[in-house]
Amino acid sequence: MGKTWDHISPYARKMIAKQHVFFIASAPLSGDGRVNVSPKGHPTETFTIISDNQVAFLDLTGSGIETLSHVKENGRITFMFCSFDDGVPCIIRLWGRAAVHECGSPAFSTWMTKAFPAPTAAGSHSGFALGARAIIVADVFEVASACGYAVPVMEFKQDRDSLLAWSENKGPEGIREYQSTKNLHSLDGLTGLTGAAAVPGTSSGDKVSGAATHGVVANISVWSAQPAGSSGLGQGVLPAVARSSYAGVWLAIGLAAGTVLGTWLSKRP
Repeated sequence: MGKTWDHISPYARKMIAKQHVFFIASAPLSGDGRVNVSPKGHPTETFTIISDNQVAFLDLTGSGIETLSHVKENGRITFMFCSFDDGVPCIIRLWGRAAVHECGSPAFSTWMTKAFPAPTAAGSHSGFALGARAIIVADVFEVASACGYAVPVMEFKQDRDSLLAWSENKGPEGIREYQSTKNLHSLDGLTGLTGAAAVPGTSSGDKVSGAATHGVVANISVWSAQPAGSSGLGQGVLPAVARSSYAGVWLAIGLAAGTVLGTWLSKRP
């Protein structure tokens, strides 16, 4: 029957490595907040055991942002793996305290290289790198097995690549725009992606550009939308400079007026 460990045992590692799907549970601190459970696929590319007490999860862009938001608020997270084949039934749960490293941050790049070389390797589906919005790293403090006797026996057919194809079709800018409208807050209003927040002063016609890290735009700078074939200097930089110059003109007028007024007052009898 069930056993518990204070680390990821060899038995747990072996069982986890065989699975094609896993589940992540999280919840807000609020008593009336929504408890969330998310099914995840592609564990070979998106879940890594770093050590006996640490794991990492590659969070791909999707319509929900619950896990990331909950972890940002309180760090609590649970991973669950179920054996669905006709071998020995088993359930493994990992309880941990986690941290979020958003795409575009130095920590994200470090963890991507350390924990997830497969998604960026030659021959891998580009949807992994394009869709990656964060890496969640969890320090595991307890591991438990359960019998799994009530879990049905099911045969694995194939991985579903729909989300990867969606990310590939969206492209970096499309994903960025999607994140800025869908991934800013959880259903309970908790903070989601902060790197995806809309840039102040931009409009739907603005083009956001900058250095991209694994498909998500970072180091954001805003340029005015440019007609096809137009000069970037004439259509982008100069209008921006012109707009900023208005403030300087009015400041100069104000200083001049103040000087004239001061001179006039000093000459009064």
